Amino acid sequence: MTEVPLGLARFEARLPQVWDARRVDALLALALEDRPREEAAALARHALDLALDLGDEARAARTGLHLSALLEGAAALEAAQAAQTRFEALRDDEGEVESALQQARLQRDGPALTAALIAAELAAQAGLSALEARARRWVGDGFMHFGNDAGAIGAYERALVATGTETPRAEDVPMLLSLGALHLRADDPEAAFRAYRAASHLTHREGTIEHTDALGGLGTAYGQQGDVERAFRFLERAAQLAAEHGDHRRHARFLNLMASAQDKLGDAARAASLYQASLDVAVTAGLVDAQANTLLNLAEHEMQHGGAPAAVGARLAQALALATAARLASAQRRAARLLTRWAEAQGDLAAALAHQRAWAELDRAANSRRAALREQELAATAQAAQDLAVRRERLAVRQRLDATLAATEERLTELRAEADHWKDAALFDVVSGAHSRRYGLEQLTRDFKRSLRAKSELSLGVVGIELPLSGSEAPAELQVNAVLRTVAELLEQSVRDTDVVARFDQLKFMVIFPETGPVGAQVALRRMIDRVAAFPWDAQGLGAPVSVAVGLSSRGFLQGSQLLLDVADEEYYRARREGPGTLSVAQ
Repeated sequence: MTEVPLGLARFEARLPQVWDARRVDALLALALEDRPREEAAALARHALDLALDLGDEARAARTGLHLSALLEGAAALEAAQAAQTRFEALRDDEGEVESALQQARLQRDGPALTAALIAAELAAQAGLSALEARARRWVGDGFMHFGNDAGAIGAYERALVATGTETPRAEDVPMLLSLGALHLRADDPEAAFRAYRAASHLTHREGTIEHTDALGGLGTAYGQQGDVERAFRFLERAAQLAAEHGDHRRHARFLNLMASAQDKLGDAARAASLYQASLDVAVTAGLVDAQANTLLNLAEHEMQHGGAPAAVGARLAQALALATAARLASAQRRAARLLTRWAEAQGDLAAALAHQRAWAELDRAANSRRAALREQELAATAQAAQDLAVRRERLAVRQRLDATLAATEERLTELRAEADHWKDAALFDVVSGAHSRRYGLEQLTRDFKRSLRAKSELSLGVVGIELPLSGSEAPAELQVNAVLRTVAELLEQSVRDTDVVARFDQLKFMVIFPETGPVGAQVALRRMIDRVAAFPWDAQGLGAPVSVAVGLSSRGFLQGSQLLLDVADEEYYRARREGPGTLSVAQ
């Protein structure tokens, strides 16, 4: 582990001098303080690197998500995606949803909608109502961008349900306003009225822009429901508030709506003056879109009420020029449509045909744009569905792996217990009480390898028992077993606790002397020979004393534990030929 980068060295004094989770948390805390963005990002990046070095995936995920909010562009998106992958592996639903929402913020168009759809679905599955509400709002915004009003309405309404409250909250006002506008476009004034009324109650007497929009929406909804007088009052108040806020675009729009209401009330002169007032606001504020739309509204009003044809034509031509220059597609189409009607009314069929062709071409372009947006939207929703399906498959695979690993671990535990049982059972020779042959051979192998690594000495003795014969009769089995136990005990008494005595063959023992040369081993083995010779064997019903022959080898130049054992065994046979109580040492 290293200290913070040179550019951040001044923070070292504020960090714990231990490279563990505490240092990661301290780095992230510094990054969260009010400081320049680049500096905060550098601290968060170093915290992420340290968390990864420590293998702390949970902290790496959280730090990566915070880092993505400090970075920009592809780097920020990459950090958010990496955080989501880690949260998914950690089964942290909240972190995974937050990472998906962060990706929706960082992207646009189709990718943003895909990320929002994934976040909404994950939040719904995990029961994270607050996060689901946020995600559904993002989905609604995405559908609105692509012109899918029905999809946006559904997303917004699900967002309101996901809040878990019976009544909307203040933070729901923007969504309610969007819902109202969508319902108006869908020619559902009653649903629009409900949304705008809820927004109006939440912003009552605040005089904010949201309150202004709520009043204007209520006025429009009243107008579509046929209550034109009430509609005018609400629109008038909305226009006043917009003017007080200096919001010229809203002011101009509400003046246009007021003029339309006056038209329905039959006051054409008042309507014309309101249209003119709206046009003056748009021109003064330099709002080309508002100016073009108001010119079209005024021209259509004058066409309906017998205005001078030349003046109407001039307004339409001016509106078309403004819309074309500003690339206002909807205003261009409307201008071409109205110019077609105007030319037909003037009897100028050639001009009417030209405008109609332009109108048709603009419609085709608009339809192409809508088709392209629809295609992008379908691709985004399909991508979200595919990503969620792949995630479900990943989750299923992880669950199967977890189940398999759990079963395997359980079986391994059983096998270890079984192996330990048999290992314990095979650890000692049941006849002599010494260690078993298997244990002795395994211990010899381990000691030989350890001797090689440590370059230490190692000696091995093979002790063979010579039983007395009474005529042609051999001792009974019980007597032989008693002799084996006695010799084993004498061996154990003659060697150190670190030495190992094991049954080697029917009447043989092996004695392992770790870190001991042949001289030290001979001392112990001769002590054992003397004890065997001095033991009162007649008490065991033997007609003559038991004797032993011993062969001894040491590691020296010998390569391998088996060769060491073979040499000691050969020396045993050499000692046996030389007579009882003999010790033969390999040279």
